[in-house]
Amino acid sequence: MRWCSDNPGDLFTRNPQMWQLRAAMFVILLGIGIGWCYAGIWMKQHEVGETVIGVLMGFGGALAALAGVFWGWLSDRTGRSTAIVIAGCILTGIALIVLSQSSAAPGFALYIVLIAFGLSAAMTMMPVLALSVIGDRKPGGGYGRFRIFGSMGYLFGLYGLAAVVDGIGKLLLVAGIVMLIAVVPLLIANVTPRRHTERRGLGGVFRCRPFVWFLVAYFFFQFGGPGVFTFLAMYAKELGMGDVSVARLMGMNGVVAMIGLPLLGTLSDRAGAKGVILLAFLSMPARLLLQAAAQGGEGLYVAQLFHTFTWAGMEATMYVYVTRLVGEQDRGVAVSVALTTRTVAELVANPLIGYLAENHGYRLMFCVISAIAGVGLLVFCCTGMKRETENVTEEADGSVGGESG
Repeated sequence: MRWCSDNPGDLFTRNPQMWQLRAAMFVILLGIGIGWCYAGIWMKQHEVGETVIGVLMGFGGALAALAGVFWGWLSDRTGRSTAIVIAGCILTGIALIVLSQSSAAPGFALYIVLIAFGLSAAMTMMPVLALSVIGDRKPGGGYGRFRIFGSMGYLFGLYGLAAVVDGIGKLLLVAGIVMLIAVVPLLIANVTPRRHTERRGLGGVFRCRPFVWFLVAYFFFQFGGPGVFTFLAMYAKELGMGDVSVARLMGMNGVVAMIGLPLLGTLSDRAGAKGVILLAFLSMPARLLLQAAAQGGEGLYVAQLFHTFTWAGMEATMYVYVTRLVGEQDRGVAVSVALTTRTVAELVANPLIGYLAENHGYRLMFCVISAIAGVGLLVFCCTGMKRETENVTEEADGSVGGESG
């Protein structure tokens, strides 16, 4: 059939490994999407304040930052990326089950530790597995189409399971069990990324100046992350939205992502990744300001449309972009360092956001975080937009030793 292709990056591909990875991505986002949406609400229902929630998540961010770099280094050194993702799924599943049974700080702290190690392994290495199967033929569009299946799982969890499972505790328990199921398609796929003997490692990627400047910009950009996920869900509850309504609001991210991922991934292949990434940097401050201006649920839904750029655009292009900067031989380290930068930003942002929301209100908090995200836009415009992606790649090749053949 003409519409079915051998190219693993195409939507209707015959490649069995890609379909197995897509199935795993569906299940992983189904489970962890529920955790992202309801972890903060579950803690708050047990009389944990926003400041404490922010501190707990910041502590988890610190652990995840350390773990993420370790997983990337281990992947490039051993090539055992699939085993790392499997371990991450198991730890994340156990974490969600622990959270569902917890009602006090010790249980919540154990959840934070487990989720830090588990989620950093799963989410850092899944892009590495997908890109190693997709190859160099239009990787932006290929990865975007792969990532659609994660958004489908996210939607199914928040629109499907959340509507039929009664109570947040039971929902988190189901999410934990679902995460364990993700191990099955990963074992079947058994993807082994190509190892490069000429890899430069952690020190090498930090000698790539364009990559370092991107990390600085991305650090400030990601200050907005907690404000458009965990704390947005809590703000929606404060505005009087019920649990199902909050799930629908957060599930809007998945609807938008399903449209944005393939479109912006394909756009990055045709026009370059920088333009798509610039749109993401422009959209984060605007999204946060719209949340601050919203008078009810309708306004929050409008703000969710910016998820097209702030998440889908960045997700579809960032992994390809950083790989081009440092070279394929250090892809695992580059991806893990970029995701660790996200984690470190959230580590700093979570306590600040929690303090501002609890003591000065959510609207002021959204405005402050919008201004901080705007710093990332300025840094990227001043450093990342000086030259075309191809020229930046050439500079990176000179600093790090270039891509392997």
